Amino acid sequence: MEQTLLFTEAGFDISMEKPIGTDALDLLKHTSIGGNGTVYGHLDTEEHVKNLVNPTMISLRKNGSLLGMGVFCNLQVMVNQNPFNCFYVRYFSASPEIRGK
Repeated sequence: MEQTLLFTEAGFDISMEKPIGTDALDLLKHTSIGGNGTVYGHLDTEEHVKNLVNPTMISLRKNGSLLGMGVFCNLQVMVNQNPFNCFYVRYFSASPEIRGK
């Protein structure tokens, strides 16, 4: 795994990681989306992650334990025959320990 530390403070580390690890897949599988009313979760997460275009994960860890993450995909799009380098957020997840904080 390629991991670049971006910031650290009080035992918390923010890093850029490639590829998306098994702990991140576990977090995504157990993430519920929504609050009051309809709540849903991602299906076939492992298969979808395998097919992401150039994903980069930004992780929040405390003592090595994954607390939160965002996955950003980078691709080039064409608009009127002009190429643009674009990023989009594919996943954003927080563990129960920090959710809502």
